[in-house]
Amino acid sequence: MKRTVTISNARDTGPTVDVVLWGERATAFPAEQIHKDSRSSPQIIVFVGTLVRSYADNVSLSGGSSCKWEYGFMLVRYEQRYAVCFTASCVFCCF
Repeated sequence: MKRTVTISNARDTGPTVDVVLWGERATAFPAEQIHKDSRSSPQIIVFVGTLVRSYADNVSLSGGSSCKWEYGFMLVRYEQRYAVCFTASCVFCCF
């Protein structure tokens, strides 16, 4: 099984990145819950254990059995911008 998750900023403008999940990762991903939660606030999802793939000038992330994710982080508002920082040196997201 394959599931493609498209990551975009909160305003749905600018570039996007597809994360392609395979097998058990595809079926385990809580897409419906995240989509439901996104109606009330932007959702931050951290993916780890992915591979960068390039095909036909499109870059995507591929997540197999080593891929994991976390979501449900709080946004911190700072000077009219949203930012999230993770000390595990894996993600800094600002939009």
